Amino acid sequence: MIRHFFISAALLGVVASAGAETKYYTTDELSDHVAVSPNGRFVVTTATDNSYSYIWDANNPEVFSQVYADYKNKIELYGVTNDGMTVGGYYVEGNSYQPCFVVEGLVVDLPNSPMAMNNNFAKCVTADGSVIGGQIAYRDPDSEIGMRYRPCFWRLNDAWEYELELDPDLELPEHQGFIPTCMNPEGTVLGGRLYCAAGSEVPAMYKDGKMVFWNELETKIEPFYYKGELLGYFEQYYIDGMKDGCKGDYLSGEFIGADAWGNFYGYRTLVDWASEDGEDYELSTYAIIYNIAEDDMLDYPTGGGISAFSTGVGENHEYVFCNGDRMLISDESFEEVKSISGTFGFTNASTMTSITSASTDGTVLAGTRQELHPATGEYLYYPFVVVLDEPLTGEPSGVEVMAESRDFAVIISKGRIDFANTEGEVYDLNGRAMGRGTSVSVPAGFYVVKAGDMSRKVMVK
Repeated sequence: MIRHFFISAALLGVVASAGAETKYYTTDELSDHVAVSPNGRFVVTTATDNSYSYIWDANNPEVFSQVYADYKNKIELYGVTNDGMTVGGYYVEGNSYQPCFVVEGLVVDLPNSPMAMNNNFAKCVTADGSVIGGQIAYRDPDSEIGMRYRPCFWRLNDAWEYELELDPDLELPEHQGFIPTCMNPEGTVLGGRLYCAAGSEVPAMYKDGKMVFWNELETKIEPFYYKGELLGYFEQYYIDGMKDGCKGDYLSGEFIGADAWGNFYGYRTLVDWASEDGEDYELSTYAIIYNIAEDDMLDYPTGGGISAFSTGVGENHEYVFCNGDRMLISDESFEEVKSISGTFGFTNASTMTSITSASTDGTVLAGTRQELHPATGEYLYYPFVVVLDEPLTGEPSGVEVMAESRDFAVIISKGRIDFANTEGEVYDLNGRAMGRGTSVSVPAGFYVVKAGDMSRKVMVK
């Protein structure tokens, strides 16, 4: 069903050595979402307004190829693996989306819930495709809007089929629920935004089967008057003690991206000051970094001109990408905000909105740029990819390398298993030897490959 590449650390970052200068690529095809594969080989882009998606391949960097969902042209793709498998959802009749993955042009449905309504998407995927994270629009008559977005995982089982992992009883606010946007490399934690009421949202995570968030949420029953007459009692939503929609201001926040070291990046709005009656207050937006291992949230106030972080590279946040053409460069002794294009030496085709995704080593950066439509006055968004001449940082020690060796790689392709830089052994599931050497031809089926200290079950098409 899926072709997998088990790639050694020595092969990761191969794009970086391909040239001696920074390269810049873009297209006039609309896209407001981009995602880079961890090894930097692929970039997937999506225009959510018209549901068209494209994929960029470092082996053919001048082209952004449209991904067609077979006869289902409307498809939104949000994540991509090291071997080019993409995940997202395609449009079906009834204004609904079916979660799916796409491999070599073939669209495969992911398991869905019988209680699902619309806008069901796979949003992110691990480097090897073993775990996919996303959302299911779950029918819920107890919710204010009759449904809630629920986080979910799809995990590959021993039969190489994806199984849906969804908790229908997960406690969520009485509104839209949780929208995931990013996932840690291990495929265990989802980051995104938790919709609390009409227009208000906070950064949140789905971790260990529970929602984790940092703002105080409260629901109160309050009277509603019209022309002095009591019409009834209604639920009012409070975030950090502030009524949702008071004075037209809304609390907002989300995690936008994650890096290979377990850091999540985003922004949140906090109430800095409020009068005793709650009628007067100040809201400030802070760029945030949250580290899973340390359970630590870092807030960067807007006094520094940074209102959001999109993603980063490096265990200690050596390179953190802000909104616009800016990034925060830091080490133990200093922090400095620099121009992205000026630092890396490239010219963007138009105004840069942000770098929203990067390869693990920071060699490949991708984001969006914007232009103002002269007739409608609306902003149009386009993707761009920047390939640097050298990595920004090394590989994270905590991330599993697929081949479990820095000296060889195992490549699974149609009818064949290849071992790079070593000899390996192939066995069927009954333990019968199928071959030994640098390349072993086998019929389609499941096998166990052994090379050095590595032993893995694989599927050959």
